[in-house]
Amino acid sequence: MGLRRKTVSKRLKRKSIAMILVELLFVAILGVVLYQMQVKISANDQAVELQKKMEPLRDTVAEAKKEAEEHTGSYDSMYQAKAASLAYMIQKKVDSKQTTDTLLQKYKDLLHVTNALVLDKEGTVVAKAEKSDADFTYARYNQLRTVFSTHETSEPFEVEREGKTYRYYGAVIDENTMAVIEQDPAELKALLSDTVTWKSMLRNVSVGSTGYAFALSAKDYTFLYHPEDDLVGQDALDAGIQVEALEDGNRTWMEIYGERYLCGVANLDDAYVICALPAQEIRDSCNITVLVVLCVFFAVITLVVTYAIFILKDQEGQADASGNTYARLGKFYFNRAVSAKLGAMIAAGLICVFVSSLYMQELFSLSGKSISNSQNIEGLQATISKYEENVKMLEEQYDTRYLNKCRTAAHILTQKPEFRNRDELARISNVLDVEFISFFDATGTIIATNSYYNNFRLSQNKEDQSYEFNKLLAGGEYLIQEAQMDDALGEYNQYIGVAIRNDEGMTEGFVQICVNPEKLEHALEKLQIASVLDGVQIGARGFAFAINKDEHTFAYYPDERFIGRNVAEYGIRENQIHGGFSDYLTIGSGRYFANCLETDQYYVYACVPKNEIASNKVAIALFSTAVSFICLLIIAALLCINRGTESAEPSREKQPGSMINVTMPDGKKKKTMDVSSRWSNVALHWAEKTPEQKMTSVLKGLLAVYALLICFAYIFQMQSSGNTSMFAYIINGGWERGLNVFAVTGCIFVICIVITLTICIQEILRVLSNISSAQGETVFRLISSFVKYASVVALLYYCFALLGVDTGTLLASAGLLGLMISLGAQKLVSDILAGLFIIFEGEFRVGDIVTIGDWRGTVVEIGIRTTKIEEAGGNIKVINNSAISGVINMTRQYSFAACDFGIEYGESLERVEYILKEELPRMRERLPAIMNGPFYKGVSALGDNSVNIKIVAQCAEGDRIQLMRDLNREVKLLFDKYEINIPFPQVVLNQPAEFKKATEWQKMQADKFTEEQKELAKKLEDEQ
Repeated sequence: MGLRRKTVSKRLKRKSIAMILVELLFVAILGVVLYQMQVKISANDQAVELQKKMEPLRDTVAEAKKEAEEHTGSYDSMYQAKAASLAYMIQKKVDSKQTTDTLLQKYKDLLHVTNALVLDKEGTVVAKAEKSDADFTYARYNQLRTVFSTHETSEPFEVEREGKTYRYYGAVIDENTMAVIEQDPAELKALLSDTVTWKSMLRNVSVGSTGYAFALSAKDYTFLYHPEDDLVGQDALDAGIQVEALEDGNRTWMEIYGERYLCGVANLDDAYVICALPAQEIRDSCNITVLVVLCVFFAVITLVVTYAIFILKDQEGQADASGNTYARLGKFYFNRAVSAKLGAMIAAGLICVFVSSLYMQELFSLSGKSISNSQNIEGLQATISKYEENVKMLEEQYDTRYLNKCRTAAHILTQKPEFRNRDELARISNVLDVEFISFFDATGTIIATNSYYNNFRLSQNKEDQSYEFNKLLAGGEYLIQEAQMDDALGEYNQYIGVAIRNDEGMTEGFVQICVNPEKLEHALEKLQIASVLDGVQIGARGFAFAINKDEHTFAYYPDERFIGRNVAEYGIRENQIHGGFSDYLTIGSGRYFANCLETDQYYVYACVPKNEIASNKVAIALFSTAVSFICLLIIAALLCINRGTESAEPSREKQPGSMINVTMPDGKKKKTMDVSSRWSNVALHWAEKTPEQKMTSVLKGLLAVYALLICFAYIFQMQSSGNTSMFAYIINGGWERGLNVFAVTGCIFVICIVITLTICIQEILRVLSNISSAQGETVFRLISSFVKYASVVALLYYCFALLGVDTGTLLASAGLLGLMISLGAQKLVSDILAGLFIIFEGEFRVGDIVTIGDWRGTVVEIGIRTTKIEEAGGNIKVINNSAISGVINMTRQYSFAACDFGIEYGESLERVEYILKEELPRMRERLPAIMNGPFYKGVSALGDNSVNIKIVAQCAEGDRIQLMRDLNREVKLLFDKYEINIPFPQVVLNQPAEFKKATEWQKMQADKFTEEQKELAKKLEDEQ
């Protein structure tokens, strides 16, 4: 078939160029406006969040100071007790009557201290375990000399000398001397550095995804804490921070080492705490959102402009300003046809802009929060691990302290057996700061104690508390028992025992001390999960909580009423309790977005309230839609209003190509491809396409470009590492499988990638089929069909998995489906599957002309179970989809009307053909329903009593039946005119008639006519 070609008018060319420029201008304007607004709103939201984040820091600092005092007090009380023990042993002359360096060396090792000394009132060293660089005669050591007036251990103090720090404790021996402990406080510093320093307080404060908190000295403006340890101690003013910006409660922009930050400032405890959010993060949070909205807007405005231009081009040379196409507006003409079609497209486009804007803000905000939560979780994991180490270290420290006290008591009682009485044991208990001391003999019986019970004997029952101490009588050196309820006293105590051996190494008994573990418990409380999570800030109003793994109860929650309660009572489902969870969950009446970390004992969650996530997303989406509407309205006005009607330069008409008109069920005429073109490997020529098809091609092109961009982004992301972007988060799959924005985005990624690969493979197969043999083309088409089906099945399976559908259950459902078929639902399922394959394969469409069995008509509906076909008389046949077979799709430009008639064997065929040559053109003039033809198709059959010949003509499907009748009438009249007999069954009683013979001229013309008709009608075969 030929093509219908049109040349484009100069006016339309100019308008097309102008509209493209206007389109680019509007895209740029929308991009700038959206970006500025998005950045401003994001900055304001972040500033408010920073302000809210600063508020709890005051309590955090106060708690830290209190905790530091408690840790320091516990540490000091232990070494004060050691100083008192040293003074007691020297005073009581436990080991020697003379105080010598050797004796102090022995006591130093016994007490596990850095150095032990004896000083006089003036500070002169009387004896020492190790040489000390300190000059105790200086006034800075006067605190030690207070023991002579108070007769109590001195208050501890620190002195730094030559880069080394020592902590001092004193206890009076007599009116002239005192015992001094010189201790390296490294153990205390290590404990404080992990619990109450600026680093421990601020390292868990999250500021966006890449921001951080740091502290400056309010005195000299040096960094007290910074995530980069190298900066600690450096001058913050040199980093670019302005002093005037350091005001309590201030929210401002700061330049720190050349990078711009949005900062919140709080003045806390002679320090400035600053939460800094990089400006780049705010910009990044807007870039992708604005870019996606711009891509959608660009697609919408491109489709509007191109569709309008295609329509105007189609109207050129056909429109009438006074007709229905145009309405006159003064000097201008308003194109009604274009406006009617653009209206629906603009409405759909605005919906796309609104949905995409809303979707992207939700996606970016959630991904940002999830990434931030994940980073907080990682920080919590490191903190929890560190705290677990600290718990172990603290328990070991206290065990070592208690064991040292017990060994000191054992040493005193071994050296001074006379001290094994209640009064002296009470004094020793007071010196060692323990509850009481008991001395057991080799039989496990108490022979001396200052406790509330006497004549106690170790139990031989393994279930009893005292049974464990039999190990000391059996050769054990010491035993540190876990704190538990005292069987005898009914109190919560901890017992420590040290074996006493004689010179031969035989066990003579053991010394047992009882301590109240309150200090240890209180210290450990600060290292429990509640203390770890209590200081964690997640966003402005977010928080962290923990669930006990075994019991699924709240181990910690900011609201203490929740602690110990089952989480199911507050709305947390079983499938939401696992490591790696990243989705919304309900707690009580609140809805939160949470990420979960699994530890040995707990599930730890970092969560933020739902209303904190993209709170302005609807307003921004509406604003984006409003700006887009204004731009599209201006575009539509420019496209629909003209100074005159469109007219084209002269065009050359040819026969139509592959595009045909079909009648839809509602009576409307629409363009579609004829059936032969649908399944050919040759693409439809651009000039043959309707405006709608051209617009569809443009849309496919845009989608292809976007799909390729997504594929490239995916490939780039897969090759990069350490990226914390939104794309990285989605591609890495660190989110919860289920119906959420991440799963939908993941499905979009997968669909784009799979469809792109499938199309590429099919195009390669199409090219190969075009250059291969007939057998090769068959194979390539089969492979292409297999690739299409396989990709769809794989897509559905994978996307269902992303959306949280249990694929195992899905396969089980497939088995159930097979069971349903075998149990009686076979017909229903077969109909549904057949309907899906009809649509998927495109065997026929609504509006196509088909023959199924003996029924010919137009497809009016393809349902999930049945297909409805309307024949020319208006009757509709309903056919089950599974019963459809042997379909003949006759959707072409025109239908065929055929006429078969017979002539007697004696009639000259050349004469009849010559008559048809002369009369067929006249027949077309008399029958306006004929669109093409009629054509002589030659001899169709040699019957019993006639030679059958065929005439066909092309017509509209609605005129086909009537035209067949009209052709029969015309042939009968023609035969009557030329005395051509139509044979019929008869008994001949007379001589047969003599037939006229064709002349030589007629024979020559008949041969020529036959050849011409063969050529003209070689592609026209009647389907009947």
